[in-house]
Amino acid sequence: MNYALEEVNMAPWNKLPKDLQKAILAMIILYGGASVSCRLGPVICDPPPPPSVTPMIFDPPPPPMTPTPTAKPTVTPMICDPAPPPSITPMICDPAPPPPSGGGSRLELEDRLPLAEIRTVGIVWGDGLTFGAETPWPGARYRWSVSGGTLAGSGEGVIWQPPAEPGRYLLQVVADWGQAGLAVDALVLAVEEDGSVIIC
Repeated sequence: MNYALEEVNMAPWNKLPKDLQKAILAMIILYGGASVSCRLGPVICDPPPPPSVTPMIFDPPPPPMTPTPTAKPTVTPMICDPAPPPSITPMICDPAPPPPSGGGSRLELEDRLPLAEIRTVGIVWGDGLTFGAETPWPGARYRWSVSGGTLAGSGEGVIWQPPAEPGRYLLQVVADWGQAGLAVDALVLAVEEDGSVIIC
């Protein structure tokens, strides 16, 4: 080895045998180059050596890369064009909140609706095809509707004239007390092939 190094110091690089050039380059790569190059001096390759395609093998292998715990993911804000409509969720307060003190005029406070009371209404089947509405709260206005046939009468009782076609039909009543509340009830009536009517 010492003979080869002395030979390198005395002869130019291009005069060295090819095997010796390869051995010197291999020593520089394998042993870090610092100690060897200090003793050899600068090495100028003329012509330059071909590029190295030899894979690097680590023994022992390097430790695996671990992510730093302080790194935080970046969040890119979303820009919508056009912007989405604002979300409006109705609020139901029970009991109703007190009116603002001195904030609104007397007219604005009188126009506000009070919290409606929960009320009920029921359809009762009377004689034949007569139907009535029953509720424990007086003073309701009734609106009747049916999906087939015709209704005669109004108010708390009506008479239904079923259609000729058999099938299922919806009879509905709405009891309205204005600002005090609202209630709905419905029945499904079936017309059979023989014209008879049953409640489903």
